[in-house]
Amino acid sequence: MRARAGFCLLALAGCQGAEDPYVPQRDLSALQNAYEHPNATLTVEQVQSLLADVSVQLAALALSDRLTFLTKAIDQAKTGFEDKGLRAAKGLGLQGRVDVTVNCPGAAANVDFVNQPPDPANGTLLLRIPISNSQLGPGADGSATACRFAGTQADLAPWLSSRRAPGSSGVMLDGPIAIDFGGAVTLGEPVSWQPLFAVGGELSVDGLPPVTNFDFRLPASGRGEMRVERPSLGTVVVYVEGLSVGVRERRGVWRCEGVNLLCAPQF
Repeated sequence: MRARAGFCLLALAGCQGAEDPYVPQRDLSALQNAYEHPNATLTVEQVQSLLADVSVQLAALALSDRLTFLTKAIDQAKTGFEDKGLRAAKGLGLQGRVDVTVNCPGAAANVDFVNQPPDPANGTLLLRIPISNSQLGPGADGSATACRFAGTQADLAPWLSSRRAPGSSGVMLDGPIAIDFGGAVTLGEPVSWQPLFAVGGELSVDGLPPVTNFDFRLPASGRGEMRVERPSLGTVVVYVEGLSVGVRERRGVWRCEGVNLLCAPQF
């Protein structure tokens, strides 16, 4: 997506006719409900065991805070339509599919989506977003091709330092992605993005084993959430926000601190 005008031409070329509406391959509404309503009830021993089981995924989520560039890419798709006058077309019943190709930023710390130059070494991200009655979503498909971007530059939390995780890690996303916006997004109206991503491929963070086939949500800037399900326990949501780690279960939140992430209930 070298320029906004170029993006819009691509997007329009990707729209299908109204007689052939686009439906994303996966419906993530049940996953959204699992994030909103975790149903497990845990003991302190079960919380500690669960965190130990998902330590690699948790570290990857904490070190890849620039996954928020995915949110910015979705927002740019919306902005591109609005800038080309499609805000005025809300009443035309525009339907089909929007195809958006994003050039991934590599090591660049500040991503300029409008002028991001293509670099084969950094890979690309393809988004396929349904549009119906001039609303985007509520779900979308994506596909990352060796998409590289910078990792966190922030100070490491004590529990990450203890795992010898690097403080400035590169991140690569590769393979299919399913996305849920949490609701349809109307062109021309403001939106607070809280996207949910189901990664069917692989997320790699320098210094850590790759993570495959997992989902995460970005409910706010600087916060990442990951669903963990155990057949014998139910579902919980583990979150990372700055130096903090917590676990949401049916009754409330466990807050976990220190090198060993010792957890205590806050309910």
